[in-house]
Amino acid sequence: MNNTVKLGKLQFYWRNTEEPNFPQNPVPDFVDFSFGFKEEYQLISQIANPQTWEYLETVYKENHNVGYLQEGHDLAESYGNDFLQFVLHAINEYHPDTKTIAEVGAGGCYILNRLQKRGYDVIAIDPSPTTHERSKELGIEVIPDFYPVKTQSLQVDLIIHYDVLEHTQEPADFLAFHRQDLKKNGLIVFAVPDSSSFIERGDMSMIVHEHFNYFNVDSLANVVLAAGFEPLKITKSEYGGVLYCFAHVSDNQWQPKSGVALFDKFSRKWSY
Repeated sequence: MNNTVKLGKLQFYWRNTEEPNFPQNPVPDFVDFSFGFKEEYQLISQIANPQTWEYLETVYKENHNVGYLQEGHDLAESYGNDFLQFVLHAINEYHPDTKTIAEVGAGGCYILNRLQKRGYDVIAIDPSPTTHERSKELGIEVIPDFYPVKTQSLQVDLIIHYDVLEHTQEPADFLAFHRQDLKKNGLIVFAVPDSSSFIERGDMSMIVHEHFNYFNVDSLANVVLAAGFEPLKITKSEYGGVLYCFAHVSDNQWQPKSGVALFDKFSRKWSY
């Protein structure tokens, strides 16, 4: 079976605004979307053309960028605090000597602000003007760039991110860069949307152009292993329909997977 499903042009939504005379949308309203399958990870993914990535980079650099945890928002309190507790559990369980923490895609610095108040040295990595403005208010160092950072090595004890890995075109490569930015025995802790039920049902409503990867537990574990980490825990969140993972560097040899049964089952009714 062909491991591609072309769905044509779908709406490229990124943000509504009530501001009068707001500048015209800097990206097209509709953009092509196709599903593919990264067999070695058993990962359902978006096949993106260079234009899609160019449009997304434009969006990420805007003030009104993709969603992030915002101070005072009810969802931030439930989602953010749930993830914060998972981060603290990982630290207490596996790296109690943690002092320095970097967050990739820090958004409004919601998590970093709380970690800083607990005494950790924190740094944000995010090109968004939103992050730059908020980090100045909170006294948090920010690197206004996409990850991986080209200008410096971070050398931190812990790297975290929330709803970031699904936005990367090569998730294993993205995580592999963490190895060079972590101190010895460092950890990664992150969250991704849980696509398990959508994949099981063949449900296309999970489609978002911003998301290149649609993870279930198995594919997430495969990507983490391929990046040179050992997953210490992968679990479903209490809030937000995401999968949490924390992992440490490992020398274990990862074996790529084979077989397309998962994609076949997912895409069967969408293939014409």
